[in-house]
Amino acid sequence: MYDWDDKKDAEKRAQYGFGFSEVEQVFNQAYYQEESDSYANQYRVVGFASTGDLVTVACEDRTGISGNEYTYLATFWKASPSERKRYDGQK
Repeated sequence: MYDWDDKKDAEKRAQYGFGFSEVEQVFNQAYYQEESDSYANQYRVVGFASTGDLVTVACEDRTGISGNEYTYLATFWKASPSERKRYDGQK
């Protein structure tokens, strides 16, 4: 299960032409994962969105009020050349 901020989704759709619902597809295929340097509980995932774009997604695993676990998609961007290289090296 995935969740994200709807306002951030609208901003990303305006910026890239797609949003988190396309990006969550990264987890349905091969991806590269690494810990975040900036946030202790976040990690980054590099993989392909359903649009065919290679993206980097900042995520964190959370537990909801009812006790259900989900992945919160904090933000995403198109993968940089160095992120692409790391992804290609991990496949």
